[in-house]
Amino acid sequence: MTKEILIITALACEAAPLIKAYEARPLRENPCAERFQVFYGNGAYIATSGIGKIRSAIATSALMTSLFPELYRGGESPLVANIGIAGYSNPELPIGTLTYINKVHDVATEARFYPDIIVRHGLVESGLETYDHPVRTPPKHPVCVDMEGAGMIQAALTITAPSSVCLLKVISDHCLGTRLSQDDVSALVAKNSERITTCLGSIKDALPQINRLNTDEHSLIVSACETLKFSLSQRTEIYRRVQTLHAQGLDWKSTITPLLQLKVGVKEERNKAYHQLLAELTKGRSL
Repeated sequence: MTKEILIITALACEAAPLIKAYEARPLRENPCAERFQVFYGNGAYIATSGIGKIRSAIATSALMTSLFPELYRGGESPLVANIGIAGYSNPELPIGTLTYINKVHDVATEARFYPDIIVRHGLVESGLETYDHPVRTPPKHPVCVDMEGAGMIQAALTITAPSSVCLLKVISDHCLGTRLSQDDVSALVAKNSERITTCLGSIKDALPQINRLNTDEHSLIVSACETLKFSLSQRTEIYRRVQTLHAQGLDWKSTITPLLQLKVGVKEERNKAYHQLLAELTKGRSL
């Protein structure tokens, strides 16, 4: 049974209200404590990674493997969450709004990632674009922007499933170069700390109810994705769709198995196979 949460923030001022909410204390006995500020309380580990997707990815990988060493041996995954502030491109969404991220786009690499949303949450859902630099010109479409989310989710998804990953972002500005003090950042997170902890608690409680893929089923998906030469973002989406079908008790193996006999050469053939597979998997989903 999933009992713990790992929260990654970029800044200590983002972490401070969560440390207070979980009544967490410094964790000193873990090797990662020498590199990252790590706190633990009431079932939650809270750590700061520093700014940028590379730092976020390093912290996520290091903490997941050091705090939960059984993960690579099929152990139960924690809920891994990225919490912090983000800009939003449309002023119609007020500053201080807590958003639940439903897709992540790494602008530099064009990689896309999709966390599974497995609970009813009552929050505003939004996409998130991760940049390698501060954004001072708003994107033309409504979206959250940050510098960490893509690094965190890419690292997490190499170890755990999309259903065990969550990103919650508090809107801090509208991408116009606004500078915030550390106190301003803490106040924005503190304003939403109760809703953040409630949402994370609901997800954590829901995770044990999801039927996990066994080793053979996981290997079947990996083999099909390798045969069809799917990209990382394509593999992530296929895995997400399969997990949803599996949790609903619907058949997906009869769709995946025949693909092991296919031969894919050029990129166009790969993309065609990907979209056909998505369409077939979508047919099997209950609405």
